Amino acid sequence: MSEKVAKKKGCQSYTIQDKAHIIQYAFCTSNIKAATKFSLDKSQVGHWVVQLKDQLNEIKHSKLCHFEGAGRKCFFSKEEARLYSWISDMCSAALAVTYNSLRLEMLKFVSEAASKSNDLTKIQLASTFKASLMWIKHFLKCYNLALYRKTKISQKMPADFE
Repeated sequence: MSEKVAKKKGCQSYTIQDKAHIIQYAFCTSNIKAATKFSLDKSQVGHWVVQLKDQLNEIKHSKLCHFEGAGRKCFFSKEEARLYSWISDMCSAALAVTYNSLRLEMLKFVSEAASKSNDLTKIQLASTFKASLMWIKHFLKCYNLALYRKTKISQKMPADFE
């Protein structure tokens, strides 16, 4: 691609390679300098840069970029399943579920599992398991849960709107 793109009246299409070259130059310098060098409108260069950043962010956060078996292994998967069913039971009974109640229930489930287990690794992990606030947040995100609480007696829960 030549350094100066000839201006045409009307719309002009650019190849992927041209856009990549312009975006790379914009990353190295700035959008305005890239627009000036290639005789483009600065908003067009900015639009291409934002599009690229959005696409990269989408790839980064998509499920496709996670490989099977990658990441930290879950040591207490059965206990997490029990906690999930406990949360479901509490919600169906219209009882409040708090971070502290989640923490206490999970600690109870883990200690019960450790007392029944003969595996020394699981016993060691259970003794150091804290059910921290970050663990609870990751658990809720993993199971696609959120903690809602009624603030007034007349307020309806999300399930009541259906």
